[in-house]
Amino acid sequence: MDDYIDKFLELVEEAGYSDSLSIIMKFWKALDWDIQDCIAEMVQGRLEDNDLEEWYAAAWVLDTN
Repeated sequence: MDDYIDKFLELVEEAGYSDSLSIIMKFWKALDWDIQDCIAEMVQGRLEDNDLEEWYAAAWVLDTN
C-alpha cells in the first residue's frame, strides 16, 4: 500500500490536481475492491470527503488487516 500511495501522490502532483474530492474519488476507484467495499460499508468513523490523509491512513490500515 505504501508504494501505491507514493505513486498515486506523484501522479496527483504531476497532473496538478488540487480538488480534494476529485483526488479522493480517483484514489478510491483505483483501490483493491475489498478495500473499496470496506470503506463503503463503514458506518462508524466514516471518512470525510475532503481529508486526504484520513483516506490514505484508512486504506493502509485496511490493507494491513
